[in-house]
Amino acid sequence: MKRTRMTARFILGALLLGTGLAGKAGAAEALFGASDDNLLLNDQISWSRHNWGVFPQLAVGLNAANQPYRSLLRFDLSGLGAETSITSATLTLVTDRLDKLQQANGNFDLRLFLLADSNQGWVQGTNNGNTATAGEPCWRYRQFDTAGWTGGPGIGNSTASAGVAALLGTVQVDVTNTVLGQVFTFTIDSPEGINALTNWAAGGDNAGFLLATDEASGGQNAIYFGSKENTNAARRPKLTVRTTTGDIDVGASDDTIIWNGSFIYYSAYNWGQHNLLWAGLNGVNWPYRSLLRFDLSSLRARYTALESATLTLTVRNVSKISVARGNFDLKLFMLDDANAAWTEGTKNSAVAGTGDSCWEHLAFDTVGWAGGKGIGANSASAGVSNLLASVTVDVATVTNGQKIVFTLDSPEALAALEAWARGRTNAGLLLVSDEASNGQNALGFASAEHATAADRPALAVTYTADETAFVASEDNFMYSQSSYSDYNWGNWSTRQLAIGLNSATLTYRTLMRFDLSSLDRAHKQVKWATLTLTQAANTKIVPANGATFETRLHLLSGANAGWIEGTKSAATADTGESCWNWQRYNTVTWTGGAGIGISTNSAGIAATLAKVLINTTTINVGTQIVFHIETPEGLTALERWARGGANEGFLLTTDEASSGQNALLVGSSEHGTAAYRPTLRVVLEPKIPQGTLIRVL
Repeated sequence: MKRTRMTARFILGALLLGTGLAGKAGAAEALFGASDDNLLLNDQISWSRHNWGVFPQLAVGLNAANQPYRSLLRFDLSGLGAETSITSATLTLVTDRLDKLQQANGNFDLRLFLLADSNQGWVQGTNNGNTATAGEPCWRYRQFDTAGWTGGPGIGNSTASAGVAALLGTVQVDVTNTVLGQVFTFTIDSPEGINALTNWAAGGDNAGFLLATDEASGGQNAIYFGSKENTNAARRPKLTVRTTTGDIDVGASDDTIIWNGSFIYYSAYNWGQHNLLWAGLNGVNWPYRSLLRFDLSSLRARYTALESATLTLTVRNVSKISVARGNFDLKLFMLDDANAAWTEGTKNSAVAGTGDSCWEHLAFDTVGWAGGKGIGANSASAGVSNLLASVTVDVATVTNGQKIVFTLDSPEALAALEAWARGRTNAGLLLVSDEASNGQNALGFASAEHATAADRPALAVTYTADETAFVASEDNFMYSQSSYSDYNWGNWSTRQLAIGLNSATLTYRTLMRFDLSSLDRAHKQVKWATLTLTQAANTKIVPANGATFETRLHLLSGANAGWIEGTKSAATADTGESCWNWQRYNTVTWTGGAGIGISTNSAGIAATLAKVLINTTTINVGTQIVFHIETPEGLTALERWARGGANEGFLLTTDEASSGQNALLVGSSEHGTAAYRPTLRVVLEPKIPQGTLIRVL
């Protein structure tokens, strides 16, 4: 996805529309309404030949024993394009009718299925409960009345037929407590789901989804959701697709209240796990203030420019508002770096634990706040700088659910966002009021722990990105064991690359090359890039041999540019193929030594471009390992490759310091799941004009 302006939403505790891989959660997100939806009624009743294409609801469940409702949905993702790397998606359905839910028949499971491509020919239809027009779908036919469903009427009796490709998710319906307007969500993050979404984004076959229940109630038990024709737009189906263009992996963020209890004990309390944040006065001299921090590091090396941001807080408690005391201003300050060590804390209205933050202490009860308790006055102090934004609260009209939005577009705000996105010190934000009410006047906002994810604090960063994604054109790993040191794994049947130690002395290293010659660089230059690897298997991770190890991305020297991937699957290299002993077997050795040197810091390595620390206790299949390429050596190499110059490629190693086996097994360029393949995302920016042209007339 190139030259785009987008917004990444960072939600404390969870993304507003979902979470990404590896912890994740904010992504660049695309929101889609259904392009087609329809419901199917069972063959045992007269409606089995009826089409419901423009009916305002989708029904799922049983109308009676052996009389199921099922629903079809399809979303057009073709606008995303083939270059989009999709990490996950969320399907959102909203209840619109409840009269067929029967408490006596018990709870039941909603199931989201991926339809097989052989069923892609269905269309929504134009009827509202009438006999299907030729070509329209119904229970009996995929295309009335000429083409049946692959798998059988209604797409099979068991919804596990030849017409259903995969079960993508299951959500239980609590019959007793389900209410109108309730949101049900399915997270789509399985390989089958990601592959289907990626294919749809590229314009491939799109059979869509089938929504069914376990159909085990033994009697009536069905639920109705809004369809795309529902008059209430908020109840229509939505598919939120998260991509790696923008935010992917939002790390843990923090928020907490600090409260000056004056002469009472609350000034030493921590509220890190409380579901509300407060700002304002609880009494004449008893202010509430709140701390917030967002992890923007997943934007690092992914944008051309940051343009602006908004912080959105949702009002969730107005019990301390005083109309008599008048309106007040909420202020958002940036905390100084000297206060960056504050932590959210583990308490929910209790005396702070050791190291927790409270009014009295940055870290209870040993480290004070720079600038004074509560971080000084309610204005810029030694511990607080740069008023970033303010909003006036109208106490006569403010209500629960109201959104309070701070716009962050000043030079100081953009500088802070840039620093946080680049992984520099992130002290976060301080939320205060003008504290001028002379008595109680305060608002409570949903915190990161609030039960409603959509109400949690949201930082939306708007940025431009001129990014192009490349899958590795060549990759191969090498193994130091003597009996394998002449082996080539260029086409290993396991479709993985090994990096690290197989024992205390036996080493895997990986070679990788990307063809950037197609990069459109007209009037542009490389700004930076990210290399993403995805853990495909955890069989060689052994925490007992070390809780962490470092993975390193090296740039090979030009003398080693002659390596080639090779064609073997764990067999002796053919002449010219690369292996541990040879740059080109059995003719050219590696400059720097076998495997490109003992220390991976030899004459065969031009530069170390980036390092990533691997936590062996948390890494898992699907974890993304991201290297940021920002150094002059790395950017110069990318520019050269884009011009079609010598392409030496990368070498990937670990620090090789574990006491025994500890190695990554990441997807190779041949991996069956596209999202697991090594991907280099190159970001461009306009070239800076050099020199001055003087025209003489």
